[in-house]
Amino acid sequence: MNKKQLEQLKEHIAKSGGATLTAGGHITALSVGYMVSIKGYEKSVKRLTKKVLKKYLKLAKAHGLYAGVWLENGLYCMDLSKNIADKQSAIYEGIKNEQRAIYEISTGAYIYLK
Repeated sequence: MNKKQLEQLKEHIAKSGGATLTAGGHITALSVGYMVSIKGYEKSVKRLTKKVLKKYLKLAKAHGLYAGVWLENGLYCMDLSKNIADKQSAIYEGIKNEQRAIYEISTGAYIYLK
């Protein structure tokens, strides 16, 4: 990801609140399923840099996952997540990964697990 792409990503996040990236660093527009974060791959930073993002994209590629980035309380939050089509399977994976919630793509709603 070059400097221009990083700035475009930051603009997208500022407008939409977040982004789901493929391992190649492209914003993906998934329309179905549930996003479930993977325990142990969460991070928050004040500045989103190419170095930090490159690390997450490398991890996403190695594990066949997506990289999520969003703004929360002035910090860029990142995680690795997977898209699961079936709601019950997504809930199970969310509980297994000790997540507070999973994200339902089609409605934009969170399903709280705890």
